Amino acid sequence: MKHDYLSWLYAAAYSIHVLEEFTLDWLNWARDPFGFHPEWSNFYVVNATVIVLGICCAQVGWRLPEMSLMYPALMIINALFFHVLATLVKGRLSPGCSEIIPPFDQTHPSRENKILEGDFPRHRKTDKP
Repeated sequence: MKHDYLSWLYAAAYSIHVLEEFTLDWLNWARDPFGFHPEWSNFYVVNATVIVLGICCAQVGWRLPEMSLMYPALMIINALFFHVLATLVKGRLSPGCSEIIPPFDQTHPSRENKILEGDFPRHRKTDKP
């Protein structure tokens, strides 16, 4: 199908997300608001499993929509409960939020600047039927 590439983008985006969490030390940040004390080995195993699941979902593609849509749903659950909720509970921005907020934020400054500068993508009419 022509939209199978989106599943591969989800898997790549989650891989980048894991790198951000690791680089910004999300595990130590998350220990206080949630009251659990996981180790880095747990972090590696869980995130490796999620990345493998993303690759499997992308490989299956839209031949089995239930499986391919499971991965974006997992990403939304991760974003809401482990990042947005944690940010609200702790009162500080959670490491790992930088790539989940801008796509959903319609008032993001980068969007406004593009609109003001006239660089926002527009649909252009073509002469082709």
